Amino acid sequence: MVTSVQEQLCTALNMSADHFGHIQLPQNQAQTQQSVAIKHRRSLEDGLLSRSMDLSRHVTMLFKKENVRASDKRPGTQACYAVFSAHKKVAQSAWSTSEPLQTSFIPDLPLISVANMRGYDQDNRKGTECHQAIVEAYLDGLNLAENDKVVIFDLLPNRYAEFGLALCQRALEGKTPTALYFGVLRADQKDVQSEMFSMAYSHWDGSSLSPPMSRPGWPTDVLSKFLPGSKEHEHISKIKHDFEVLCPAADVAPPAASSANPARAQGSPDFSVDGGKQPLDVTRLLDLQMIANDDFNEP
Repeated sequence: MVTSVQEQLCTALNMSADHFGHIQLPQNQAQTQQSVAIKHRRSLEDGLLSRSMDLSRHVTMLFKKENVRASDKRPGTQACYAVFSAHKKVAQSAWSTSEPLQTSFIPDLPLISVANMRGYDQDNRKGTECHQAIVEAYLDGLNLAENDKVVIFDLLPNRYAEFGLALCQRALEGKTPTALYFGVLRADQKDVQSEMFSMAYSHWDGSSLSPPMSRPGWPTDVLSKFLPGSKEHEHISKIKHDFEVLCPAADVAPPAASSANPARAQGSPDFSVDGGKQPLDVTRLLDLQMIANDDFNEP
């Protein structure tokens, strides 16, 4: 997988000097021997160098841990590379004025507490707020025009695609410049994609531009557009059935009668057809008394 990611990164960086890669080097874990950790790092660096990647720009991330427990042994820093293609001139890149490339570090990154962490890999779970701060740090110092956009391609997201969740939240907050996110998610990360959808839908429901919520209804004239018995009619009928299962009609039950709230008729009569039930025909079910006009006595 790492080899495939390196190939994709090499292709993207060779396309333009305005493309660069943010690579977070592996953290040293307590259960990993130092020689093995160094081997993994060298293997990563050798793969990038063999593909003509420029590794001369180091960036160190400095984490800020608040209200931590004594058992929290996560390191306070992480080494990274701001990678460009060796075939491109970095001085001509729009990222050359980025603050981390100028200072070689990103300070005060809020690290999520272990109690609020999703999953169990502490070294790879930094939190959405931390990843959003990383993005904002790289955007700081860029000389972008009003309509310029930044495209972030997450080639190897962690389990919960925290860069993606951070950029989704950033977009919903309306921050500029506009940052578009493309992530290569695995099959076991469908829950992350659903979470992004939920974030967008919840934001829209709370927006002042959102119309009042209403129950979706099936158009009554859709089936009439196809001949009964045709494949199209059967296909639409199946879609209608699935829709009715997904969005059942509201079942409003009348309030139960009690001594405090006796049953009584209120409001005006409703003669609409409900659930296929026809209204009563009073001319057939009631014996109406007929009185001639001459029998009325006027005072």
